[in-house]
Order: sequence, then structure tokens, then C-alpha cells
Amino acid sequence: MQPISVFIDTNIFLAFHHYTKDDIEQLKTVLELINSGKLKLYSTSQVMDEYNRNREEKLSQAIKEFTSKGSPPGIPRCMADYPESEEYREAVEKIAKAKDHLIQMVKADAATRQLPADLLFDQIIDKSELIAVSDALYLKALKRRNSGNPPGKSTSLGDQISWECLLEVVPANTDLHIVSQDGDFSSDLIPSDVNPFLADEWKKKNGGQLLLKEQLRPFLKNKFPTIELAIDVEKEEAINGLINSGSFSWTHTQVAKLKPMTGSISWSEADQIFDAGLSNNQISWIGTDSDVRYFYRGLIDKFGDKISAERMALLDEVFPQTSATNEDEVEF
Repeated sequence: MQPISVFIDTNIFLAFHHYTKDDIEQLKTVLELINSGKLKLYSTSQVMDEYNRNREEKLSQAIKEFTSKGSPPGIPRCMADYPESEEYREAVEKIAKAKDHLIQMVKADAATRQLPADLLFDQIIDKSELIAVSDALYLKALKRRNSGNPPGKSTSLGDQISWECLLEVVPANTDLHIVSQDGDFSSDLIPSDVNPFLADEWKKKNGGQLLLKEQLRPFLKNKFPTIELAIDVEKEEAINGLINSGSFSWTHTQVAKLKPMTGSISWSEADQIFDAGLSNNQISWIGTDSDVRYFYRGLIDKFGDKISAERMALLDEVFPQTSATNEDEVEF
């Protein structure tokens, strides 16, 4: 399966320092999808520069907006003599202290670039295909802006530079997904759609289709519907690895990955794992090995009410329910 190609605009990354409908889990999921080979991220040195240049401004705006909300109102005289008024005062004081503590922690971590969004941005960019902005690409972007062609605004050059980079480097016949929320890549008529000028240009010069999403969450939900959390990417990879195992050592490796995830495995996933355990001899022939047996017994115990009597008999034969004999044989 070919990885899905995507370009994430700077505004998406910067939004994690302000207010966004996405949460940090989406960035973790992007990183895991890149690591697993399911997603190919194209980025540019322009995006990296824009992020580093603007992150402090975004953080400052977020802190100002957070503090501008004000404090809860004081207690009117008619309420002051009720016992609950003291609870209210204590709660207000607690909120004020928590608010101040949050601001101080964010400022400290921002100064050392230890904010979760910073750490994930650095890892994601490190795993991306980062396109350097050459003088030739800069001149093409300048010509594009002076010609009035999208993307971007007439007062800036960032989007034009990134677009020329993508046209130059992304392989022919690639369907490219753009995630951007500032409207520079979108249609004026239907803002949720990609700009038709850009879609036509991409089709003519690259041969692929150009698509747009305004947030990471809907993009990930659309292209990876079974993925809810970053751990789901790793889980899906390990399940597929176990199902298609071609050696005893590979089976042991995938079981080791799946052990900590037993609690999050669904019935549909367990159903596939049971089928593989009975049909793939690289699993069934080592079904009595302690790690394999206890992994399968954990799933059998979890989904016993969904397993038919006939299937249960087969599973019991391959993965027998026997007492642990070794210290490392610990049930889930």
C-alpha cells in the first residue's frame, strides 16, 4: 500500500500553541503514521522557519486571551452569609492559583522548547521530506505572487514558496492532501474545497489530485478511519504483523508488541487474531510457548462469550489453559 502524501501548513502546527479543535493526540498520530510508512509528509524549510519565527507570538496571544477571561465574580451581599459562600471563595482562590501556575509552566517550557507541540513538531519535521528553498524556487514564488496567482496573500510569500517547492519535488501522479486552515489554499466559493486554480495546476503539472482539509482530525478520520489514537497505529501494525507472520521469531516479536495493548484490542481485531492463530502454523506451532499462549489466553478470557464452542475447542488445543511453570509467565 502506497503511503498517503500530505502537506501540513504552518498554521496547523502553530494552532497547537493557541486554540484549535485538534488536540496533541493528532500530532502523535501523524508521527506514528509517518514512522509506520502509512503517511508521507512533504514539508519545506519555509514551514520550519515560519513556525520558529511565529511560535512565541502565538504563545503570547494564547496567554493574553487566557488571562483576559477575568476572574469569577465576587459574592453579592445577599449570598455572603450562606455556608456555601466560603466554598465558593476557596474555589475561586484555587482557580486563580491554578491559572497562574499554568502560565508559569508554559512560559518555562516554551523558553526551553519543551512544550509537547514543539517536541512533536521537531520529530515530525525530522521524519518528513524537507524541501530546501533554492534561489530558483524563490524567484518562481515571487513571480507567482506578482502575477496574482494563488496560494497566499499579496502581502506575503510563504505559501507561494511552499507551493513551488511541492510542484518541484513531489513525484508525478501523486494525490496530495493539504491541511491548512487560513483559507489561502481554499476555494472562495466553497471554502471547504481546495482552490480550483491550484487543483487544475496540480493536475496539469503533476498529474495527481489535490485535496484540502482545514483540520488534522477530519483528515485523519477520512483517510485512516480505524485510527483514533496514536497507539492504534502501532496496534494495527502489530496485529497485521502477527496475522501475516512468516517465522517463529517474528511471531514472538509481534506478541511482545501486542501484550501491553491487550486491553484495547476490540472483538473484530481479536477475531482476526484467533483466525491467524489457528491457520498460520508460524503461530500455532508455538502456541504452547509461554508468551504466545498467555497472550492468546488473555484474549480468550476477554472474549470467551463471543467464541463458539467449536472454535473454543480448537483454541484450547492450540493454546492450552495450563498453569504457569516459569517465573516470567504472568497472566494479563
